[in-house]
Amino acid sequence: MARSKPAAKKPAAALAPQLAAVRDCILAWDYESLALPSSLEAGAAAVGRLLELARRFGRVEQCRVYHDSAKRSGNVAVQHRASLEALGFTIVDCPTSDKKEALDKKVLVDVAIYAAAGGQRPRSVVLAASDGDYAYLLSRCRQLGVHCVNVRGERSAHPALAVASDTQFSWERDVLLLTPPPPRRAKPAATRGGPDKAIQKRRGGKSPRKRGAATPPSSRKSPAKKTRAARGAHIAKKKK
Repeated sequence: MARSKPAAKKPAAALAPQLAAVRDCILAWDYESLALPSSLEAGAAAVGRLLELARRFGRVEQCRVYHDSAKRSGNVAVQHRASLEALGFTIVDCPTSDKKEALDKKVLVDVAIYAAAGGQRPRSVVLAASDGDYAYLLSRCRQLGVHCVNVRGERSAHPALAVASDTQFSWERDVLLLTPPPPRRAKPAATRGGPDKAIQKRRGGKSPRKRGAATPPSSRKSPAKKTRAARGAHIAKKKK
């Protein structure tokens, strides 16, 4: 009997409409690892794109952003809170206590409870974070039949997140719409001997003569010296 070929995996773009029709979804956002730009307009547009991305994978029941207001960096700025609340986000403040990772623990608990509480209708988890500690959470959610989506930073993300999630998106390219810088052109290798040596190599070994270049002493005789030498040779011939 001929063996049946395994079904080819469908791309995320093709699966998104199907998942959105049959699943519920939670959007959990670790703001410490993925922060918004300082501009009010750019920040509001990025929040809207993140929410639209989550809607591809289910009916968004919860959208929560986690931050620590006591920290100087990694907290939701005042100018962004109005747009976040207007789009339905719940801002969860996670003050650090006894130097423990309070933010990560709240994200883990909320996402795990949501994934485990699913009934007959399957669920999706959209996690916007770059910390590798969330890889175990995503792996366990996948074992429960939850479709896991990870939005992560290209430079700061842990590689285990890509393995633990079903679908991956870039925070810089897909949410902030930042274009990557063009690759740097390699500088040509310098040739020993300076530019004259390089030109000589290209022209087959002939070195170009610079304007005003010094000539050998033997070829620098003036016309007066040449005339004296000729007279001395003529006189010597007459004496003989």
